[in-house]
Amino acid sequence: MNNVMSAALNYAKLGVKVLPLHHIKTDGVCSCGGKEKNPNCKPGKHPFGKLVPHGVSDATDDPETIRKWFADGRFNLGIATGEVSGIFAFDQDDRDGGHLSVQDLEEKHGSLPTTLTQRTGNGKHLLFKMPPGVDVRNSQKALAPGIDIRGTGGYIVAAPSMHESGRQYEFIESSGFDRSMIADAPDWLIDLIAQKPKPKAMQVSNNDSLTHGNTFHIPDRIADGEGREGFLLQYAGHLRSRQVVQDVIEQILLDFNQQRIDPPLDEKVVLDRARRFANQSTESKGQQPNPSSAIESGEWPMHEEIVDTLPPVPSFPLALLPKSIASYAIDIAERMSCPVEFAAVGLLTTLASAIGGQVHIKPEEFGTWIVPAGIWAMTVSPPSSIKTPPLSEALRPLRNLDREAAEQHRLAMQQYEIDKGIYDKGIKSAIQAGNNNPGLIEPAKPGMKRYIVNDTTYEKLIEIAQANQDGVLVFRDELMGWFHSLSKENQKEARGLYLTAWAGTESYATDRIGRGHIRADRVNLSLLGTIQPNVVRQIVYDAVSGGGGDDGLIARFQLAVFPDPTPVYKKLNRHPDYDVQASYESLVKELTQLDRARIGALLDPTGAPYLPFSAQAQVYFDKWRSKLESRLRDPATEEHPAMLAHLGKYRSLVPKMALILHLVAGNTGPVDANATKRAIGWARLLESHARRIYHTATNRTMQAAWALSNKIKANRLSNGFTRSDVLTKEWAGLRTGEEVNSALVVLRDKYWLIAIEDRRTGGRPTERFYINPSVRVQG
Repeated sequence: MNNVMSAALNYAKLGVKVLPLHHIKTDGVCSCGGKEKNPNCKPGKHPFGKLVPHGVSDATDDPETIRKWFADGRFNLGIATGEVSGIFAFDQDDRDGGHLSVQDLEEKHGSLPTTLTQRTGNGKHLLFKMPPGVDVRNSQKALAPGIDIRGTGGYIVAAPSMHESGRQYEFIESSGFDRSMIADAPDWLIDLIAQKPKPKAMQVSNNDSLTHGNTFHIPDRIADGEGREGFLLQYAGHLRSRQVVQDVIEQILLDFNQQRIDPPLDEKVVLDRARRFANQSTESKGQQPNPSSAIESGEWPMHEEIVDTLPPVPSFPLALLPKSIASYAIDIAERMSCPVEFAAVGLLTTLASAIGGQVHIKPEEFGTWIVPAGIWAMTVSPPSSIKTPPLSEALRPLRNLDREAAEQHRLAMQQYEIDKGIYDKGIKSAIQAGNNNPGLIEPAKPGMKRYIVNDTTYEKLIEIAQANQDGVLVFRDELMGWFHSLSKENQKEARGLYLTAWAGTESYATDRIGRGHIRADRVNLSLLGTIQPNVVRQIVYDAVSGGGGDDGLIARFQLAVFPDPTPVYKKLNRHPDYDVQASYESLVKELTQLDRARIGALLDPTGAPYLPFSAQAQVYFDKWRSKLESRLRDPATEEHPAMLAHLGKYRSLVPKMALILHLVAGNTGPVDANATKRAIGWARLLESHARRIYHTATNRTMQAAWALSNKIKANRLSNGFTRSDVLTKEWAGLRTGEEVNSALVVLRDKYWLIAIEDRRTGGRPTERFYINPSVRVQG
């Protein structure tokens, strides 16, 4: 089976209809003959008419048809968009300024969420879920220059098709089409590209036993002359006897008028009948309005606002960094108008990786515990918040060293091939001469020195670790794909490798038929990447709720920051501070070539080099460690277990940071007290950021309530909605029954909603939720 057919069958299996498109021939011309024969040709992008004469209307998910279409693997592959596949595409063409348009749209309306994204020849396809009840049509540059929308009746070219530029369409951060990575489109985008129909009128069903002991019949249809207005009066009275509030009665009658009355009455007539005996009803019962109950009195108390209050984090104290590094971090943050934490984390992780396992710290005077310098770090912030550029600038020295090492390896391999050829020739000659012991030494194949890697299979990563036992940095711009990949069933081994590699001192080996024995005596991986709050929330929730992520993977990100965003963008027209930049780059290179004797490293019984704490530093560390252990072991603690697990990883964080800061400051000998105090300061700072990160999942109830309140204020739900109406939307934070139920409880307690049992369905009563009018006023 060829790659195109395999991909097409996978799309179909996942509910996406496909169609064959013309392909790019070896001479670079479209298989239709190109523009000479077809002036409207879009090379490799239009349907192959002989097989799909009606274009995208002939798209299918039938496996047999797909096998026939793609049998020879020549065609490009298209996937239908719109309701038929449940997706629409945001097509960004950077040749026409699509990337600039995205920046303008996000500055004006808000960030686009992270979603399944396909790299095209000149831009990207961002895939979003087709919103229910909304008609998303195709448009070309109507939204903004360089931005097309592909929805109902449309299609896009899909991986693994070939673009006329010679580039292959491919998914970013995913090995293929994955529905679980497709996000909901933001409300502002839906508002811009589609017209939402009016909310569906609430369904009113016929039931002969709607009241307590009374019979009230709701007809399927009332025509002109059959007592339309009289029925509405009776219906309003029946609802009032059930203590339904007045504004809800009015909404129910208006809905009934539109659905069941033929022709519908004027809205003013309906409201008149709904309100006619409202006051008399209350007076006849001798009841006075009771402000405590909206249901009994028809009066609503003012709702209480739901606020998503993240735990605070302090301003970044520059004193936590050596002076030269602090100066460079400030320079990066000011030039890029981003939080200084992003730059600080990027710089420290780069420096930590440069040191790696060349030298360790021994946190205790006695015992065998040693800790290398490698570290796992991530920055958490919303999309388009300028979090990648500062990391890229910090990583530049490692990338330069990696390029130099690649060139050196290329030259070494050339020499190796020569030496190996001479060796093989000598062995052959000796054998021919009957000399079975020629004394020739086979040349060793040179390993490739690596400083930084991005995306690699775990088998290859073991080989890299084998050749680089002092450590290597794994950089993932977006950690979402990394976490998602490691959560798959077929990636358990890869997840196990990373869990082992975090310690930086353990070995790892695999034995596979066909690949033989692969072993790294010491796996030391530093890790750096960015992630968005909504993504990390789900990852943390999976870990804290006993899901597949409950293995400590997220807790290993010790250097994790979630700072407040920079409120105002300021463009600074200035060059980098070249002096501090050069000093930093020189320091990174120096730390990759540590002279262990010069820095005063000792050797433990296994031969591992290490630095101890100085006497004063040991006192500081022991005192801090004692307090930490008391907190972790307190039987009366109110800390969430997930937070305790994270803090437990700080046992190695503080000594590790002390070692890094000690060497970065240019010190030698035992790790001094100043570096140790800075490291303890880092632990305090990072704990506040960790609380913010874990809050997004451990405070799940209020997060769900906040998410639902935003949807209500955005008019995404109409009066009389049900739990199912919320669940079927699959909004972030409201995808499970538990989340929806907890959100509804909070909103009822805070007077956003009242619940009315609808017994008109004839079966189990349906609970409908009606919205406080004060929300509408303020929303």
